[in-house]
Amino acid sequence: YCSRYGVRGCLRHLYYLNDLLDRAEQGSMVDPQLVHYSYVFCASHVSGNRPDNNVSTITMEEKDRFNEIKERLKLFLEHQVTNFRFSFPFGRPDGGLKATLSLLERVSAKDLATPISRDDIRHFIGKCLENAAYINYTRVSDQAKIEETVYNSDDSPRKKVDDLIHLAELCIELLQQDAEHYREAFQQYHDLLIEHEEIFWSLFAVDMEHVIDQQPIESWDAFPLFQLLNDYLRLHDSLCNGRFHQQLRDTFAPLVVRYVDLMESCIAQSIHKGFEKENWKPKARGCATSEDILWKLDALQCFIRDLHWPDEIFREHLEKRLKQMASDMIEACAKRVWRHFETWMKKGGLIGGTSSDYLLPSECCVMINVILDCKAQALKLCALHAGDLHQYHTRIDEYLEKNLSDMSKALIQKLLSVLDSVLKKLSRYDEGSFFAQILSLTKPINEDGQAYVSSVNANLEQLRQKISDEIFTLNIFEEWYRQQTHLIFMWLGERTEISLHPYQLACLMLIVKKTHGNFELQGVQEKDLNSQLYNSIIQRLHNQILAFPSLSDVLNLSDSMMDIADVTEFRTTWNNEFFLKNKSAFSAAKHLIRKSIVIVQVRLCRQLRYTEKDLTSALQSVEHEKQILHDYHNSTSLAEVLKQRLKILKNEIDNYNLQIKNIFQKEKDYWKQLEQTIAKRTNLHKATTNNVKPLQNTSNARPIAVANATFVVDVNKNNENLPPSEYRSDEIENKSPVKVPKIRKKKKCAS
Repeated sequence: YCSRYGVRGCLRHLYYLNDLLDRAEQGSMVDPQLVHYSYVFCASHVSGNRPDNNVSTITMEEKDRFNEIKERLKLFLEHQVTNFRFSFPFGRPDGGLKATLSLLERVSAKDLATPISRDDIRHFIGKCLENAAYINYTRVSDQAKIEETVYNSDDSPRKKVDDLIHLAELCIELLQQDAEHYREAFQQYHDLLIEHEEIFWSLFAVDMEHVIDQQPIESWDAFPLFQLLNDYLRLHDSLCNGRFHQQLRDTFAPLVVRYVDLMESCIAQSIHKGFEKENWKPKARGCATSEDILWKLDALQCFIRDLHWPDEIFREHLEKRLKQMASDMIEACAKRVWRHFETWMKKGGLIGGTSSDYLLPSECCVMINVILDCKAQALKLCALHAGDLHQYHTRIDEYLEKNLSDMSKALIQKLLSVLDSVLKKLSRYDEGSFFAQILSLTKPINEDGQAYVSSVNANLEQLRQKISDEIFTLNIFEEWYRQQTHLIFMWLGERTEISLHPYQLACLMLIVKKTHGNFELQGVQEKDLNSQLYNSIIQRLHNQILAFPSLSDVLNLSDSMMDIADVTEFRTTWNNEFFLKNKSAFSAAKHLIRKSIVIVQVRLCRQLRYTEKDLTSALQSVEHEKQILHDYHNSTSLAEVLKQRLKILKNEIDNYNLQIKNIFQKEKDYWKQLEQTIAKRTNLHKATTNNVKPLQNTSNARPIAVANATFVVDVNKNNENLPPSEYRSDEIENKSPVKVPKIRKKKKCAS
């Protein structure tokens, strides 16, 4: 080209550089490699350092034009580096920025033989990046319209914070793009790029300080801004603990301290006022006040933990303060609950009274659940993550454990007072007592024993359903049963020299047997149930049973010992004279036979109904324990014991099913035998009526021989087999749940 048109090579490249700069200044993107090649060619001619070592000449015009283009090119490259985000959007073209920086080093040198010093080029590029920070932040703030909102006095402080958070998001996005697309190009100037980012954030800090100063003293709307910036800075390799990071920490540290102080005061007020108005209704794992307090403590710790405070010393100080606060608040909560628990336990009397129908208030169970929930939450709320891990947790855990122990003792003492009142009532029947003979005239059966057994069943279900911790409930059951057995044993020990009254024996036998079965269904271990004291009590009661010679005493005693599935037949022999005392002897015999049938029918149906209810409740308890075992199947400490217990419960279920089948089979056989007995007595009655003449009122009248009559009587809890003072056959027939075959009456013989 130069030979054809007679143009010098250096001049040609100078014009070429001039045209490229014109196009670039007009907005066209020029490949830096083209500029670099032409500039090196011209510079080698001007400086006389051609690569081929040939001698070349240039004119003064070419030299002046080269110096002019060099200054122009230097300004252009400075503009390119300062506006690198817009000159090379998203790092395009590849390697363009890196080639520009290389060309800038060549252009900044005096000549090809004397390169620019490292400090000079770093200072030049650092100045370009500083200007770039101002330009970039100005454009981002204009995009967010920060001047119109943050510095507008009409906008609310909350809106200013929201706008500032939006600006922070844009700034973070911008710097992340810089790191992704331009970090490789500035690899040799990494520290200058970090300084560029610090300058960028320092410009943001001016607006941030302005917004924070305008916030109300009790406003916490700025914390999301801290979380956003801190999460970005703490994960940044270079900006972490940098100048802006420290400024951010110093700005928000007073806000965090003031917020913790306010929350501590708020939680203390909740404890003081909440428990005064608490109605002790169950909510979640405790009550409304305890749930609110524990939630606030956990939320406060989560909030401070999510801040990820950059200063390690201040972070540890905050953690210790929050853990100590949680320990103090839980202790204050437990003290309030204990005071209310003592008040509720004193309600209803019974400690010095004589009532045996006591039911533990559900409010007391809720209070126990509150302490159990506090104990469960204490490990998370009071254990430190560094240093002495259990500095505060150990103290509060010991306090709560003592609190639970006191509650358990008070609760068991309250329940034992029911048994104590029953035993005081039974003491009035002691041999030689003034009231023993008077009270025996009322012919009691075992009312006090039944009342206590019902009270025990109700309280067992109350504790099982209302208390959330199964292990704590089981411990209460075991201790309650142990102290109950000890109390009965001591009561019997005081009466070793005297015989027990049948009523005392009936009540005690019922209490011992029924409570043993009920506590067994609740999961008390067999070794605790069949203790030495229990065996001694059973032996004493059986010895007293053998000492009764009277049939009526045995009947009364058998009523308390009778199992639900057992049907006992008692044969009563009537003398002939009983039927033949007057003219209405046959009518009385009819009434007695019909009454015995009705009593047996009513009692048998009632027993079957009681059996079904007891078995249903027992099966429900078993299913409940199976669910408990399912919850604890991963526990290493209870797994083997609970699996063995599950096998035992499965066997008990099979035994209950077998008992039900046996009951219905016995019922079927019993009704068959009863029909045979009725038919036999009817035939006997007909034969006696046909063969015997009417009675005369003469003194020579001889009694008519009547065979001994036998009827079936089933003794139940209400002792209905005793003949009433007045008998109305129509009333009994109406009450009978089973249809009774009517016995046709014979017409009276004419005298």
